[in-house]
Amino acid sequence: MMDKATAVVKASNKPQKATSFMIEKFVPGITALAKMDKGDFIQSLSNIVQRQRKEGWLHAFLIELNALCEQGKVKEDYMNTKQGQECRQELLDSLDKDKPDQEKLEAMKKIFLEAAKAPEDQWESNHPQQLMKVCRTLASEELIILGVAYHLFSSLEQGAVEKISSSAEQWPATIAKHSNGRISEGMVYFYEEDLVKKQLVGEKVHSDKSGVRYAHRCRLSPLGVELGRFLSE
Repeated sequence: MMDKATAVVKASNKPQKATSFMIEKFVPGITALAKMDKGDFIQSLSNIVQRQRKEGWLHAFLIELNALCEQGKVKEDYMNTKQGQECRQELLDSLDKDKPDQEKLEAMKKIFLEAAKAPEDQWESNHPQQLMKVCRTLASEELIILGVAYHLFSSLEQGAVEKISSSAEQWPATIAKHSNGRISEGMVYFYEEDLVKKQLVGEKVHSDKSGVRYAHRCRLSPLGVELGRFLSE
């Protein structure tokens, strides 16, 4: 029969075991981190989570790239071109230096793969790398907004696009409504001015600021259109 002292010791061990179990579940592969002081522990934990997410994304990307090479859709010679090397470096720099961002990485992947699948006479252009650089400067919410706007611009008749885009007041609600829950109207308002400053969406027009520039393109600037087609679902 278990005495009271033994029962107390076993009971006191339960929270520690539960904590250890949850740490292993939360971040697979953790061993001695729990012995660190709180500040170092949190920083190390964050670094491990970020590394695991980035490694998982890179692994999936390499599998996809290899499959495209085997299918003949991407020529292996592309990786030896200046364009291929510069685009690859942008991807690796993003993985190494930026916080993991699925929207951003997927957009950069699409830009890279389209460039890799393009005819050889387009391999001299530095445009793909330029688009990837722009991508790296944007928040995932900004990428979502551009993607939704491009989807509306490319899928609707021009008259319909202008009808839903011409009101500066209604534009954020329109983007949120067609985002399938990926972004709220308030978040669109929050990032709207940043996108205007980055020359990706048109500014408000008219004396009362009730209209928008580029209403016929759901407010997308020329650069916004170029980037948006890699972001639309």
